[in-house]
Amino acid sequence: MPSLAVKRDVAVPMRDGVRLFANLFRPAPDGRYPAIMSITPYGKDKLPDRVATFFMRLSRVKFGKLNCSRLTGFEAPDPVYWVQQGYAVLQADVRGMHKSEGHAGILRQQDAEDYYDLICARARAVYKENRLFLKARCSIGLPVERAEQFFLSDSSGR
Repeated sequence: MPSLAVKRDVAVPMRDGVRLFANLFRPAPDGRYPAIMSITPYGKDKLPDRVATFFMRLSRVKFGKLNCSRLTGFEAPDPVYWVQQGYAVLQADVRGMHKSEGHAGILRQQDAEDYYDLICARARAVYKENRLFLKARCSIGLPVERAEQFFLSDSSGR
């Protein structure tokens, strides 16, 4: 089981100069790893409220079995689990939310471009063999699909 290396608040510049901020979790030995990325409007540093969860369970709210580390954000991949499997995990705040710069919006073309730029900017640093897994849920699903369209039609070599 590899140890976990963490870089918090990594600034990632977008094509218009706005910086998105991300947390990067990876196996401790330096190297290139396949990566799992998520981008969230909920806050990359906002971790589950364990006390609220405890009281909800006491009141008989059913969650099913939740098996995740304390580093797992809301609707985000568990960095501890995935690093143990040999992956890097990048979790970023969307434009204009939490620590990221710019103005926030909902399901805009700009969100898809930001996701594309985030992928391209970090690809050279942490990915191995061009393997990348995009995590899409709720509000970020559409921008991920649009970002995938950029990749299918991009001939810039980025």
